[in-house]
This record gives sequence, C-alpha cells and structure tokens, in this order.
Amino acid sequence: MGILQRKAKMVANLAQNEKIHRSKYVWDDLDLRELDLELIERKAKGTHLEVVMAKGLDELYGRKNLCLKIFKNSKNIWGLKSAFGQSIILESTVVQNLMAMKGLAPRVYELVRVNGETAQVTDFIKGERTTDLIADPRFQFQNSEVVKPYNQIGGKLVDFQGAIFKDFPAYKKSVVEKAKTKTSFPRSERQLYQSTEYHIAKRKTKDRLKRYKFPRFEGKTVLDIGCNLGMMMREAYDLGAKRVVGIDWPDEVKVSQEMAILDGYFNLDFIGADIKKLKYEDIQKQSGIKKFNVHFFLAMEMWVGWPDWVKNCDTMYYEGHGKKRPFEVKDFS
Repeated sequence: MGILQRKAKMVANLAQNEKIHRSKYVWDDLDLRELDLELIERKAKGTHLEVVMAKGLDELYGRKNLCLKIFKNSKNIWGLKSAFGQSIILESTVVQNLMAMKGLAPRVYELVRVNGETAQVTDFIKGERTTDLIADPRFQFQNSEVVKPYNQIGGKLVDFQGAIFKDFPAYKKSVVEKAKTKTSFPRSERQLYQSTEYHIAKRKTKDRLKRYKFPRFEGKTVLDIGCNLGMMMREAYDLGAKRVVGIDWPDEVKVSQEMAILDGYFNLDFIGADIKKLKYEDIQKQSGIKKFNVHFFLAMEMWVGWPDWVKNCDTMYYEGHGKKRPFEVKDFS
C-alpha cells in the first residue's frame, strides 16, 4: 500500500530546540503518508487528541486490533506548556515504542496523516485502569500524570504527552556501541556488520543493495533469515512491504529493534532464536503470518545450512559465501 513513512533523521548532533525542552531531539519534517480511511467509531477523546477506529486499518497493516490516535491541535507538538507537559510527537512516539519493548506501552507502527492531521497507528488495548508508577532512567515523564488511572490500561501507559529523552545523543551513542558488540560478526571484531547512514561497518549496505536490485515489495510479507542489524529489513519496508520480520540471535535482535525504533522504523518485527533449532510453527505463531511471500537468505547457508522451512516462500533472495558471494533470485511459487 505504498511506501511507509520515511526514515527519521535522528542524528545525535542535531541542534537543541530550546522552545520545547532540552533533550536535543528535533522534529525533522517527516514526509508522512496520508491514509484515506473511513473513520467509524471514536473510542476516546482528550484535550489534544482522539482515539478512533478506522475501517480497513487492520488489513492495511496485516495486524489485529489497531486504532488511530489523532492529534488535533498540532502536526508536530504534543500538548501545551503546562504542568501536563509538552513534547515533540515523534520523540514521544519513539519513547513509547522503547517502553513497548518492555511491555509497558501499546506499540506504535507508523506516524501518518489522516485528513491532514498527524496520527499514530497503534494497538487498541483493553483492561483495568491502573495507577502504577511507570518509569525508566532513559526518559523524563510527567510523573503526576503517569499515575492517573485514565492514563494507564492493564499496566501499560497509554498517554506519552511530555515524555522525552533525558539525553538523546548520549543514549543513541550508547545503543550504537552496544550494537557493535552484539551485531558484529565474528563477535570478536567489535564493529557493526551492516552499515547505516551514519556509521561504517564490515559490509556496506548501499553496495549490497546496488547488487541485489530489490524490486518493489508492494503489499508483500518479507522474512529476513539472519537479519543482523536489520538493514535489509528496512529496505524492504521502504519498498512497500506490508510486514517485515527478521530472525537472529535474541541479544542481537533486541539491539537491532532498539536501533530501528531510534531511526524511525517502527513497523519491523524481530524474532530472537537459534535459526538451526527454530520451527516454522514458532515463526507463524510469533508473526501471525502463515507463509511469507519473500525470504531473504543472505550469506547464511554456511552457518545454518538449509532448515526445512527456508524454502517455504514464493521468492527467495539468496546470497552465498566466498570472495564472489554468488547471488540468485529463486522462485519457489
């Protein structure tokens, strides 16, 4: 259904925005896509936003129980200068997704425009109202609001107005350093295996993409077997894939998901597992996808062999090993 939201340029040395807060995080004029959906039911309404169900939203994202959280007063800023806090919508969304990794918030899959207004595509959750003190040393919250029962459902914080990084550049740097350890191959090298737009690595992502020449993946489901940092997943997402799932070691995918969220890729799913021992039923259960349209199997054969489920797709993009690293597109439809 078209290219999903463009990458957020959240580079650590961005200029400080004194008018909002001191986390050194700046809205970078994302080119958000406009969703043309029928809004069918308002579930909640606040001072600055409303929660709405939309016809066809679940089908569009290949997920269940999604809703729109539509911001009514600004395209960029969440809240007013008051005791309730003010923040950049994008930053608070990143904070929310990092808290969702801990099971303490509903996940946001994309920031979009709906009738010209900024909106989150997010999980619609139900449950008892709670009043727990939800905190994290990485972030600054409006604690007086966090504990209010109307801001928590089932132990999850649902209102991230005013939630910001205490020091975004320092935190981003720490995650990159962690990724050097967790995603390096072999681990002893202590460097990124896949390069990003802002960091060099053992393998240059841009050079690989020029060689692979991926087509559009409009509306397709993509599984990256041995995803590492997830740079091929990001490309599939940018090329229109409906769902993109990556598999690799648990400690590796955890930091890869963290990096993806920091870089604005919210709609990527990661499965942590030993690929040699992984059963296809487990992939189906965790992803909710019975069969993927596309598999990436890039420089993995030497390390995991050919698990019996690897060919269970319509199209495989295969890369071998050695100096020449043979590349082939395989048709299994």
